[in-house]
Amino acid sequence: MPSIGTYNEKTLHAELKKQLCPDEACHEIRIGRFVADLFENGRVTEIQTRSFFRMKHKLAAFLADEERIPNGVRIVYPAVRKKRIFWVSDSGEVTGGRLSPKSWGEQDILRELYSLRPLLLHPRLTIEIVMTDVEEYRRLDGWSADGKKGSNRIDRIPKAFGETIPLSSPSDYLALLPPKLPERFTRTEYTRASRFTRKSAAYAFAVLTAVGALLPDGKEGRKVYYRRTASE
Repeated sequence: MPSIGTYNEKTLHAELKKQLCPDEACHEIRIGRFVADLFENGRVTEIQTRSFFRMKHKLAAFLADEERIPNGVRIVYPAVRKKRIFWVSDSGEVTGGRLSPKSWGEQDILRELYSLRPLLLHPRLTIEIVMTDVEEYRRLDGWSADGKKGSNRIDRIPKAFGETIPLSSPSDYLALLPPKLPERFTRTEYTRASRFTRKSAAYAFAVLTAVGALLPDGKEGRKVYYRRTASE
């Protein structure tokens, strides 16, 4: 394993690519104007760890290219299940290793999918969430006295890949709702039940309604209520 100083932000992406397809002949294949992360058996796989908006035009082009990509497109998102945080000093010394008390998970993909809303139920698109345990390395360069708050991330190193969760129908998205959400609820109640900031919750809610996982369920005064779609 190389020293921490030689890692870059693409380690999680690169390791998941190897996990999905060990054959490097299938890696980084140019198709038209764009390069696919993986191209195997007529299907493109794109691994996206964040910033989904950057792939909007690329995804649309791949989905439209039925001749060269007959078996569609798969997006794979590694969702952090457990994370241990390590700190790297200016001299390269590594300390820490505690398990982060914060909870992450599959719900995080919702805010990322906001920019892809028109494409989410495309018949040639499949989305998979891969639950992932990671070690995260951060510089001690933050604004707080100990250098931790506001620090910059060096890399995330995957330690284990676990369950894969598919997102291909409205009912699949129901699994991403906060567990304590009532049967009938408002946007405000969703925001409170989620782990998101108000802005991120708005993005997530827009995705859930766009795919038909949430349906309008009447009004009471100024309050607009929603309910889950029926599970398949």
